[in-house]
Amino acid sequence: MITVSLSFLKPVEILILLPLSALAGAWAFARFKNGGGVSFVPVAVLNFILLGIWAVLIGVTHDEAVHMHLAWLITQGLVPYRDFWQHTSPFLWVLMAPFLGWAKPSVELFDLMRVFAGMVFLVNILIGWQIARLVWGERAKLSLYLLVLSSVAMSAQFLLLRPDVFMTFFLLAAIRLSLDIPGERPWPAFLAGISVTLAASFIAKQYFLCLLPVLAVFVGKKEGRAGLLAL
Repeated sequence: MITVSLSFLKPVEILILLPLSALAGAWAFARFKNGGGVSFVPVAVLNFILLGIWAVLIGVTHDEAVHMHLAWLITQGLVPYRDFWQHTSPFLWVLMAPFLGWAKPSVELFDLMRVFAGMVFLVNILIGWQIARLVWGERAKLSLYLLVLSSVAMSAQFLLLRPDVFMTFFLLAAIRLSLDIPGERPWPAFLAGISVTLAASFIAKQYFLCLLPVLAVFVGKKEGRAGLLAL
């Protein structure tokens, strides 16, 4: 909710945020005063309501339009880093270029891109929950997972077609596959390596996560480690 509030800057948005936050705080105070606990479910629901409001109120931002523009430049024959420069990897632009070269220029493209990014975000939620269940088993609480997820989703601007959402997808895929590496199973190691590589192709600043598949190998049996590390 703190992260969400930082994105609600207009007066009307703050007027929406403050009553919701005050209501949640009063409810939590009343629960604690009576000796009860606080369930994560209402807070997670409030977070998702705020995310929904943000999704309706936000306009087109430069952070969203820049990737479409740079992909369009590629359709015009320009080469990244030679004819134009932007600090992120050009991988997303190269993937978007064929579609933008085929599609008719229209503002509806922003809506279409947001729908697609939102679908990837939902897939990321499912993979993340699967990882939580595999790691913590029955101790994994869906309400707590959704609370953490909804509290940080704003920082990634989950509806905007940016490299982040695809990087997150492949990193989660790498983590999920790494959990299957122990037990002399080479294919999960191979696919995890590909996933990490694709994640770094979208955004390179998460290179340290490349060590996750390696760490997963050492969790398993000693036999066959050399072959798995080679993969």
